[in-house]
This record gives sequence, structure tokens and C-alpha cells, in this order.
Amino acid sequence: MSSDPRLPDEPCRAGPGFAGPDPGDPAAPADRPFTPWPGQDENGVDLTLIRENLRLTPEQRIRRGDLTRRQALRLMELAHAGRNAAVRSVR
Repeated sequence: MSSDPRLPDEPCRAGPGFAGPDPGDPAAPADRPFTPWPGQDENGVDLTLIRENLRLTPEQRIRRGDLTRRQALRLMELAHAGRNAAVRSVR
């Protein structure tokens, strides 16, 4: 159990339509319903991130999204280069 009362006792598995632990999961606590922590809605969405983005202007959101896109593409390029280097070194 976490010593920080703001953190959940279990790992977050948020996703579309997430309403709590999978009842078919043998490790899921059957006696406890899903309870969001502060800043999270009943679907597991972190509302603090939405509020943070809404404070930005549309241009700032576009710039932030573009930066994230460029960083992801760069990471993919580096991963691809690393795989190619590993294949060449094996041959």
C-alpha cells in the first residue's frame, strides 16, 4: 500500500470506457468498486491534464502537439537506426 494518500493502492489501468478492475482478473479486488482519486473522473480520466491544456491558447496547444510529434518521430528514427546497426553487427 502506498504511503501517499493521493496515490491509488493499485496500478492505474485507465482506458476508453474503463470503469474499474476487470472482474475476470483473479487479482481484481471483488469487494471494492473503482473509486477515482482527486483529479480523476469516474472513467479514470485525469482531469488535471485536460484543465492544463484548456489553459493554453489554441496556438500553444498546436505547438505543444507538434513538438511531441517531432520528438516521437525522432525516437522512432533512433530506434530504427539502432535495430539496423544491431542487424549489421550480427552479420
